[in-house]
Amino acid sequence: LEKIRSIMESAVSTRLQFDITCSLMLSGGLESSLMAAVAVRLAEKENAKSKLHSFSIGLEGASDLQMAAKVAKYLDLEHKEVTFTAQQGFDAVREVIYSLETYDVETIRAGIPMYLLARYIKAMGIKVVLSGDGADEIFGGNSCVHNDNAPSAEEMHYETVKRIENLQYRDCLRNNKGTMAWGVECRAPFLDGQLVEYVMNLDPEYKMVKKRCTDECDSRQNIEKCLLRRAFDTADSYLPSEVLWRRKESFSNGVGRNWTKLLQEGASKRISDIEMKNAHEKYPENTPATKEELYYRMLFDECFSNKNAAKTVKSKSSD
Repeated sequence: LEKIRSIMESAVSTRLQFDITCSLMLSGGLESSLMAAVAVRLAEKENAKSKLHSFSIGLEGASDLQMAAKVAKYLDLEHKEVTFTAQQGFDAVREVIYSLETYDVETIRAGIPMYLLARYIKAMGIKVVLSGDGADEIFGGNSCVHNDNAPSAEEMHYETVKRIENLQYRDCLRNNKGTMAWGVECRAPFLDGQLVEYVMNLDPEYKMVKKRCTDECDSRQNIEKCLLRRAFDTADSYLPSEVLWRRKESFSNGVGRNWTKLLQEGASKRISDIEMKNAHEKYPENTPATKEELYYRMLFDECFSNKNAAKTVKSKSSD
């Protein structure tokens, strides 16, 4: 556990520059909050002249905004809360598809608020941000949480390897291209080479829910990414307990419980039943299964007319 903390501190330190204004993407979830907590401690050691900046985004009343505000107050960050409306988000769909070069539904759902946040950050004159991406993949979060895809230690290892390999098509693609569309560089400490190598060489059973980890933890800690949570559950409190042991929410849900539903409704208004019925004829490979998927696929084709462009996209339905 101490080794994980040590490598994580080194990873954040490598990516955090105090001679320029760096900022933190803060959702109030485990990963971004831990990254922020480590960054604040490093800033204190360096006697930084100003507070670190943090940013969160969501629809009005989103859970991410509420939790991010609590974390920012606890860590004494210079925090900015960005809100957007469903219409503003939907208006950005075409720009996001063009910037991310994908029609993958989940990537676009999460990519829209990321794109809008990057625009705001750029307007603030900030060029570098840190994100919490990668922790789910190396520590066994996401749909491994209840061991649905990883009922054994061997399968857990396989699943995490597969998810790391697919980061370039999803989270990393979303963050790198979504932020660079505005000239903002996104850095991910959890994907530091040394940290990835160390964690991926640990016994994968430690990443399992209801396995070895719970022999050493109380029932409260019977939760995904328990290994990471325990590493920072120290006497000097990196984070409040309610944040450190908060269950995972996907970024697209955290920005607003109705966000996915609003996108689905918006797409349904733009795609007719006949278009949906004939989707398999227009797209015989990786055929869109919903009106939302079809809408994104059609916009992708408008942005990238070359028929081979779609072959570069790896969506979850094609895994």
